[in-house]
Amino acid sequence: MTRFFDPRQKVSQDAFTSSASQFGRWAPIYPHPDSGMPMPHTQWKPCTLALISCGSLAACGGATQAPKPARAPTALAAKGDQTHDLQVPQTPLEKAQQNWAKRAGVNDVVASIAEFHAVAEAIPDDPRPWLQLAEAQALLGHLYGAEKTSEGTATTAFEQGLIAARAAQKLSENAPEDLQLLAAYWEAENLDQWARHAGFVERVDHEVEVTNSLKTLQTHSATSRQARRSLARMLSKPATIEHQNLPEAKALFEALITEDPWDLSSRTAFAATYAVAAQDRAIFEDQLREIVERTSNPQGNALDKRLAARAASQLLRDAPSLFE
Repeated sequence: MTRFFDPRQKVSQDAFTSSASQFGRWAPIYPHPDSGMPMPHTQWKPCTLALISCGSLAACGGATQAPKPARAPTALAAKGDQTHDLQVPQTPLEKAQQNWAKRAGVNDVVASIAEFHAVAEAIPDDPRPWLQLAEAQALLGHLYGAEKTSEGTATTAFEQGLIAARAAQKLSENAPEDLQLLAAYWEAENLDQWARHAGFVERVDHEVEVTNSLKTLQTHSATSRQARRSLARMLSKPATIEHQNLPEAKALFEALITEDPWDLSSRTAFAATYAVAAQDRAIFEDQLREIVERTSNPQGNALDKRLAARAASQLLRDAPSLFE
């Protein structure tokens, strides 16, 4: 039987530590994205999984690269009359981050989750692998949602992302501020997405908490873009109408796109949340047109473009029912 944690509870450090060794017992059983057959965690632990080359969806906002330790200088050694460049070996975390940067689909994200979890077990006092786990689980939740996988599977992915983010927060109390801020962001993002999938009551329970956290995080450079995107989405389509602020949401989205016209995540969220809530069909069509044009261009992340194109296609099909 799958073992679940209640994300609304502050899980103790002992629980985080034990979860690292018990991950295979409480992790959800995910369906294989191709065959649809159950794929338990034990099938994709690093020791048994053949890792495949490892994107982010609308709410994820790109890869979070936690600060890395300084690398030792490259050593040079002469062999005969040739000079060989002796590279310092990668740490397990650096190797896992390198694989994460190559992600191109669900399988790659699942593989990275297994790899980051193995690193967390090996260096239990380091918040960085837990931080990467929080981001990876959030992306997995969005991918399962985009793939129309069962709601419960996406909910569980966000739930475990929340657990990982809280572990990172606990371990980063004495870490650089950027790590603390990123841990706080991924807690807010996973909590919001878990609540959205879990049900209306959960959304109402956590909406103010998440909104206040994002308003603080948007003022810090380490989390500004991610927090502003998530905040704009929440202000566009909150659980309760009194928390809606369409002018602020529009300003946030427009600033994000002006700063980075290739931010397909923000363009997708602008169309799907603000434009629909404001019944602004011009913005809706403009953003979808930009997405279609940019996804046909070789520039940009392949997974981001594929997900944005799929979302744009679905929004176009749903347009007649989205606008009165």
